Amino acid sequence: MFRDRRCILTPTQKTDVAAKNKVKSMWELVGSQVYEMDPETHDHIFGIVSHLPHVVAYSLMNTVLNAEDAEQLLDFAGGGLKDYTRVAASSPEMWVEIFKANKDQLLSSINLFKNSLEKIESAIENEDFDSLKKELEKAAKTKRSL
Repeated sequence: MFRDRRCILTPTQKTDVAAKNKVKSMWELVGSQVYEMDPETHDHIFGIVSHLPHVVAYSLMNTVLNAEDAEQLLDFAGGGLKDYTRVAASSPEMWVEIFKANKDQLLSSINLFKNSLEKIESAIENEDFDSLKKELEKAAKTKRSL
């Protein structure tokens, strides 16, 4: 289950080195790739690649629910919506706590997302389909390489 999976340790100056080394060894024994980073770097990374996708999935589901014809929309929901919003079924209680603990980084991530969304919105609104295509191609190329 843990073989070739990443495990991140976030030691601080107060962390007992011997205890950290024991924990690191335990994770390595079960096959994990152990990474160490400071808590701020951890929060920055996961604010963007983990927490933001949950915000977006919850928001997208609520966008559908807030439409006047939400029931009909949900009747026609296909794989795209279902795949994209899978994480919106996660525990709200847990994610509220994660969002609270990482508030500043998450707000920064939301701002980056809004800027990206506005860029796409502007290209569509201004019928700048060359710019739109470049934005979509950049995202598609990166997604394929993940």
